Amino acid sequence: MKTLIRLILILGLFGTVAVAVQPASNEVNANAPARAEKNYWLTIKSGIRHNSKCRYFHNSNGRPCTKDEGRACKICGG
Repeated sequence: MKTLIRLILILGLFGTVAVAVQPASNEVNANAPARAEKNYWLTIKSGIRHNSKCRYFHNSNGRPCTKDEGRACKICGG
């Protein structure tokens, strides 16, 4: 933390503004749930899930989703 403050002070002397963000801890919180990978696309109107190789992936009115949401697309297997 002291190094960070020194860096900001030194850069301030030269007329440059620096903003640095340092995490409070280098450890990952063991109690935090793992983020699910959202490599699928769920078409909202039909509820069909598409994978990244499908022509409807990001090409329909939808949102990112996980592999457990919606019904699998019959074309790509979602």
